[in-house]
Amino acid sequence: MKKDKVQLKNNFLQAVASAGTNQTRLAEKLGVTSGAINQKINNFSWRYIDLVNLLDDLGYDVVWIKRDGGSQIK
Repeated sequence: MKKDKVQLKNNFLQAVASAGTNQTRLAEKLGVTSGAINQKINNFSWRYIDLVNLLDDLGYDVVWIKRDGGSQIK
């Protein structure tokens, strides 16, 4: 199942909220302006490594799961 930017954006915002933070605190944590973080979120224009590290900071693991066998890579 392919995800579009809107789904990814919504999933990301749910993760941010679940971590007990918001866009303003996220921007402060990353050392960028609120406008810059808002643009990244709206366009969902993250570099993969930045997104993985950010999610790690929020307490999430990024896991790749192979569809046919259920094996996973963290």
